[in-house]
Amino acid sequence: MVNKLPEKLLLLRKHFGFSQQEIADKMGVNVVEYMGWENGRSICNLAQFKRLSSIFQISLDDMLKNSADIPLPNLSLEDSIQIPFMKDSEAKDIEIPSMVNPQKPKVNMEATAQIKRVSEVEKKPQEQPKPQNTIHRVDINQKPTKKSKSNKKLFAIIGGVIGAIVLVAGIFWLLNMNKGNGGLSLKLSQANRLSTTEKFTVYIRDDQKVAIYGQGITMTDFTDLVKISAYKDSVVGLKSDGTLVAAGSNTNGQLDIKKIEKAVDVSLGAKHTAVALEDGKVTCVGDNSQGACNVDAWENIVDVEAGNGFTIGIDSTGNVKVAGSVTNSSSMESIKSVKSVSIGTNEVAFLNTSQTVTTVSYTGATATNVSTLKNITQVAVGNGFVAGLGSDGKVQIVTTNEDLKKSVEAWTGIGVISAYNNTLVGFTTTGKMVGAGDNQYNQYTNEAESTTKEKLEKVKNLQVSYDKSKVKLTWDKVEGADYYEVSIDTSPVYTAKAVDNTLTIDQSKLVDGQKYVITIIAASNTDKELNSEVYSVDFSYTAPTAEPTATPAFTLTIKYVYDDNVNANIYQDYVMTYNVGDTYRVESPKIDGYEALRTVVEGTMGSKNEEITVRYKAKPAPTPTPPTPTPEVTPVPPPTDPGTGGTGGDNNG
Repeated sequence: MVNKLPEKLLLLRKHFGFSQQEIADKMGVNVVEYMGWENGRSICNLAQFKRLSSIFQISLDDMLKNSADIPLPNLSLEDSIQIPFMKDSEAKDIEIPSMVNPQKPKVNMEATAQIKRVSEVEKKPQEQPKPQNTIHRVDINQKPTKKSKSNKKLFAIIGGVIGAIVLVAGIFWLLNMNKGNGGLSLKLSQANRLSTTEKFTVYIRDDQKVAIYGQGITMTDFTDLVKISAYKDSVVGLKSDGTLVAAGSNTNGQLDIKKIEKAVDVSLGAKHTAVALEDGKVTCVGDNSQGACNVDAWENIVDVEAGNGFTIGIDSTGNVKVAGSVTNSSSMESIKSVKSVSIGTNEVAFLNTSQTVTTVSYTGATATNVSTLKNITQVAVGNGFVAGLGSDGKVQIVTTNEDLKKSVEAWTGIGVISAYNNTLVGFTTTGKMVGAGDNQYNQYTNEAESTTKEKLEKVKNLQVSYDKSKVKLTWDKVEGADYYEVSIDTSPVYTAKAVDNTLTIDQSKLVDGQKYVITIIAASNTDKELNSEVYSVDFSYTAPTAEPTATPAFTLTIKYVYDDNVNANIYQDYVMTYNVGDTYRVESPKIDGYEALRTVVEGTMGSKNEEITVRYKAKPAPTPTPPTPTPEVTPVPPPTDPGTGGTGGDNNG
């Protein structure tokens, strides 16, 4: 069965004079989604059917019926404008004389003052009785009656009615004109409001005017914008009414777009510009030597991207179209369920409805592996990197440039990103700019206060010393560091974590005469983004000369004590240091009244301290010799004198 909903929607929309954008706004959906209903690519749900029946003033049954044969509602003019002579609710039916094909009077619209668009509140009818005036059908075969004064009065009334109708028609025309020359009412979103190129960056602010960063471009009339695209020294913009503006170099006619209307997307390439229109078609201006503008057969296109000699289009079902001479075009067209596309220096990145990314090289180089990118809402491709804006407002990036990676992954609250060559820029949802990479022409500034976290101070003043079999590293302590990551490019690489600002390494891991690089990072336990920059020092290892091992020395202690009183004070100690194997001989000192039990202490020093006690025995007291008694002398009586004749004399005299 043929789906009649598209035919019905088109009939009703044209009957009321609405654009697709207006119906989408009333339904609260994207214009692309509504276009899918009207083109038969998708169908709305029951709640949306109810809303459509209310907008088009028909019953829900007629709205759900699979038929385009429906009664069109009458357009009541008095709902939006009060005609002075129709205020009388008691007026009688007016008869109109027989007329065939009356000519509508011409209206000089140029002389009509512009009337501002009526808001939804102003469109509501006032609370008052509706006029009962009706127009009766008149039989054209009826013979004309004689003119009278009442007929003249009748013609005057009819003329007034026709004039009022023309006035209302003029008002509707002016209201549509108020939308702009393109007749659309596009809304500003995060998509395609930022574009960066070689020397400058352009960004559509919330007031729909353009902020320019860098140099090399001057723009006028870039107001009321919803999308913008830049390349080299040129820029194009899409206004909310579906018209286009351009500025910069127009060497190949790529800026000849000002006459295009009803555009819903625009992209500027190296030598051409591609424009997606409201009806799903694509138009193209500029150089077509490589077939980049062979897009006439494309249908239902909702997103376009222009590159260097080729064009990529995404239709409402997520299929990919490619025009121009480009490598791997068939691989690109095989990708399904695509939401948007970004062209980089060497590759194209397709954002899928699953919020993942697929890359295809168009120069023969290897495409970047982007399997780590998840929950992506926007994608931007540069030279050697692919960046994806996550649904959490952070930027995920695949690159071998570690400095770029660290800078970008510190961004938060990002609403839109754009890349060109070696530069990546972004804006936060609050309108603050961030950027990383090449900034030769000041094409970005870092305005966001909290995007870059302050890192720990870099390690400095490394000292290397030797301690027998060890190599000792010391460096200045870094405030706030929880630990230090140390690495030496030995084979295999030596890595260690040090809690303090010192590390001891076994010399066996190093080769005498070899040069090494020692790197140290001050690190945080809570946030790797705070880790310091790498501190690097070249180090040449020279093994220390082996020194002869000293013979260990030990102490000999000799204690002297009295034998008759163990607790008596030591007379004296003998203390001397000897090496292992040394011989010693120590005579015990002489102590009055005592006799040493060991007169000589001698021996060989062992491998430990020795302590020897020499005891003294008290000598016994000597027995005294009694004195020899002096003999008593017996007195001898004096001799008796015999006289002269005495006797007893010596005969020998």
